Amino acid sequence: MAVLQSILGFLIVLGILVTLHEGGHFLMAKAFRFPVEVFSIGLGPRVWGFRRRETDYRVSWIPLGGYVKVRGLGLDESDLIAKEGDTPPVSLAGPRWKRFFIFLGGPLTNLAVALLFVSASFMAGIQVPALLEKPVLVGYVDAEGPAGRAGIHPGDRITAVEGSPLPDWQAFSEMVLLSGGERATFTIQRDGADLQIPVQIEKKGKYRVGDIGIYPEALPRIQQVNAGSPAEKAGLKAGDIIAALDGKPLHHYAEMVEAARARPGETLALEVERGKEKIQTTVTLATVDGHGQMGVLFSAEGEGTVLKRYGFTESFRRGFGACLDGATLSYRFLQKLLSGKGSIRQVSGPIDMARISGEFIRTGLANFLHLMGLISLQLAIFNLLPIPLLDGGHMFILSIEGVMRKDFKAAFKYRLLQAGFAFLMTLFAVVLVFDILKLL
Repeated sequence: MAVLQSILGFLIVLGILVTLHEGGHFLMAKAFRFPVEVFSIGLGPRVWGFRRRETDYRVSWIPLGGYVKVRGLGLDESDLIAKEGDTPPVSLAGPRWKRFFIFLGGPLTNLAVALLFVSASFMAGIQVPALLEKPVLVGYVDAEGPAGRAGIHPGDRITAVEGSPLPDWQAFSEMVLLSGGERATFTIQRDGADLQIPVQIEKKGKYRVGDIGIYPEALPRIQQVNAGSPAEKAGLKAGDIIAALDGKPLHHYAEMVEAARARPGETLALEVERGKEKIQTTVTLATVDGHGQMGVLFSAEGEGTVLKRYGFTESFRRGFGACLDGATLSYRFLQKLLSGKGSIRQVSGPIDMARISGEFIRTGLANFLHLMGLISLQLAIFNLLPIPLLDGGHMFILSIEGVMRKDFKAAFKYRLLQAGFAFLMTLFAVVLVFDILKLL
């Protein structure tokens, strides 16, 4: 059921966004009085459709894209299905500036849709991780990870990297995720002093994203006390927060778990917060399979999500900010990828997108709208790249022709389209392979 839901979600997202993208080209062509011969959702052979005036509105077999065939636009992706000798000569094309704006119509529509959908998600109310807007206070450090080896400790506050401020966990996460394999110097606040600590950021996980092995503060709140356990004998109760161990403040429940496992049979001095009351107590650990055990189940105090819902004006302000942040992040990722420092594994293909779409559908309409907005943003950015066959490639060629005041020959343009098609199909195949590998 979950698989079918994921596939359905992906097809809904892709169908809506492709239709809107091609609709942008269509409306811009109509505005300039260019006849539109074909409006196709999908690629390949025609499955179903209808004709109205000069336009054949159709659904085609391959549900990965779409196109409009505009008379007078010159060579575009629709001409790849024709023989080279059948391609229209450039002399039949309309004015360059009009053609430029027709190609621009699709990405501009995706940008507008991104702003609309993301803003709508804030109006509907979107659940976001509670810690994203909190300062980067280190709760737990993997002793074997990059941060642990570099000397970052629980309780440290990370304020900057390479001199650039890191005001919250969202900024920190974005920076680290895109910096795998790089060495960066972090500014740390510890005991009132600023320290400069260099860290070699590692690439980890199936997406090969950056990681330094630190986690946000999550105080050890007791969710359950086992009957007859050392914790019950010590008077601990569900809801208690263990604030300190042997006089040392705790920042993460993993610290308590690790300390208990390493000290079987020993007596620990605990400072416990019970509501507004602070209690000093001790607990003598049991020994189970050579490890210490208290007999409690912890939950994470401070984790979870918060509902973000705003009025009309504030939603659009936040929607614009989210889209701007997304575009900036995409630009930084492209920089890393082109410089060889990024990984193609971080690009999501159709399988990955189907899985993500299904997850967002299950979390509610607001989160699904947010996802659609961000995907629309990525479609706009991708289509603006100066790669032949993409809108950005057409606009780039038109710009060069405008500067030269001379059109390239039709045969040359056709070869460029073929090269762009080959490149994009190769890229699609590589991304698809990595999508499959992520499932293994």
